[in-house]
Amino acid sequence: MARVPFNVSAKTARLIGRENVSNLEGALIELIKNTYDADAKKCIVYYEASADRLLIIDNGTGMDKKIIINNWMTIGNSTKKESIYTKSGRVNTGEKGIGRFALDRISEKCTMLTVSKSDRFEWLVNWESFDSSEMITDTYAELNDVSKSIPEFLTDIQNIGLQKMLETDFAGTGTCFILENLRDQWHEGVIERVRNSLEKLLPPMENNVFDLYFFLEDTKHEDARILPNL
Repeated sequence: MARVPFNVSAKTARLIGRENVSNLEGALIELIKNTYDADAKKCIVYYEASADRLLIIDNGTGMDKKIIINNWMTIGNSTKKESIYTKSGRVNTGEKGIGRFALDRISEKCTMLTVSKSDRFEWLVNWESFDSSEMITDTYAELNDVSKSIPEFLTDIQNIGLQKMLETDFAGTGTCFILENLRDQWHEGVIERVRNSLEKLLPPMENNVFDLYFFLEDTKHEDARILPNL
């Protein structure tokens, strides 16, 4: 008797992800949880209106090639299944292994730079290609070796204060997402909703352990820090 493997349509894979991250705030929270689980001390959310793009940047451990292929690119296969604790002893906050679909909820196109102790990679995906592919195994992301650090990768950002912060605190390991062709219009109401969601996300006891920032193009460093909503 022949054994026939299961597969899943590309559209179904997207639907599974979107069921878990149905709105913009939920998608952002899922991605920020990943930065916390990567033992980041600082995480930045930066909306640049002039380019209509969103950046999520952390100074965590980054991902090597093995993790990208076996975990990040494999739906439902999260490294967090192996242990409830991160390397630094934090309790993992995510576990479903569908966090990468939060990127799809936010934008059509994603460029990721991830810097680990051993590797530096640029990862690119256009989520609209899932619509033209029948099966999930027919969809691809592009993975390239690079030599740039996160500050070198983001020299074109408009906020000068943020640029200096990156050079000081993000020159080592970490991960950066550049999200373009955003699915939501980032008007003042959306920006306020996002800020409120970030304030509710941050527990008071994580103060000085995990710092979260929300920048716009004209936001000063001292005003970008998200404080817990008590």
